Amino acid sequence: MAAKRYVVTATLIVVRLRGAQGGEVYLKGGKFLPSTVDEAEAERLSNLGLVGEVEVSEEAAPLEPQVPPAARAQFASDEVPSDKWNVAQLDAYALEHSIDVTTASNKAEKLSLILAAPSA
Repeated sequence: MAAKRYVVTATLIVVRLRGAQGGEVYLKGGKFLPSTVDEAEAERLSNLGLVGEVEVSEEAAPLEPQVPPAARAQFASDEVPSDKWNVAQLDAYALEHSIDVTTASNKAEKLSLILAAPSA
């Protein structure tokens, strides 16, 4: 079964993302839009020619990050992530809360995606 996703076709774009630091994130060409981006924002970017819609088979979908058990135990279940957390902790939190952070290229982007997700 294939899933529809948006991929960045421009060199660099600014995406409005509720909950992100400053309300936006920057994505480089070739990255997928985070699943937490509003459909209206994705359509706006598509209409501007900045992203394209592609079908991704589940076999080709990015693998979930492998998080060491020690990293999973470093936060309480009710704790809210912050910039004081390390990347392993953010990955563990995202994995435990089913938040897609595979499009993030650094710690700040991961944190923004996590905080923008409905479960955060």
